[in-house]
Amino acid sequence: MSEQTLYYWQVAGTLVAFLPVLAGLLKYPKSEKSIRYFLGYLFIGLLTDLTGWYCYITQNETTNQYVRHAYDLFEAFFLFWFIAHTATSKYLRNFFSWALPVVVVFWASRFWISTVPMFKSGTQVVIAFGSALAILQMLEQDEQATQRPMLWMWLGTFFYCFSTFFLMGILGTKMAGVWYAHAIINILAYLIFTIGFLSIRQQSIPDSHN
Repeated sequence: MSEQTLYYWQVAGTLVAFLPVLAGLLKYPKSEKSIRYFLGYLFIGLLTDLTGWYCYITQNETTNQYVRHAYDLFEAFFLFWFIAHTATSKYLRNFFSWALPVVVVFWASRFWISTVPMFKSGTQVVIAFGSALAILQMLEQDEQATQRPMLWMWLGTFFYCFSTFFLMGILGTKMAGVWYAHAIINILAYLIFTIGFLSIRQQSIPDSHN
């Protein structure tokens, strides 16, 4: 795939990122607290992406690296926290709660040893595993699970983390030009999140695990 085609896919990924944010803002008054936090997470991700484009245009690679390092920590920490506060399983919530300090230490280790790829792939595997368990438990306990916005947030998270790990962690060392596939993964994940926000039909009850 040519660099120009890849560029278009990356632009499309950024534009599609606006969809779940706009859908979340539309449903904000009817959203429960955890869904509102998830909207904030997506908004920060969008700002980070826009900052990356600004740094690309201005050729400020140093600033872009600092922003990406900070966002790596924020993304992993938030998703661990999100699962810890929304999963129905007590054991799952406890595991991700106790793992939060480990995430910070693991992230900080990149400044002393080269653990950037390990941090991304390691946290994505754990997040994918946790979100998959949360999905299965909700499907077992709730006959109307597909109508719950939380299920779609977990599903989008699982899809993004698992697919990114598979592509970048496994295929990335064996294939060239997989970045376009990563852009497609981003687009599909944003569409799943958009479905989740649009599934909010009425005033949600307060979170039961917070």
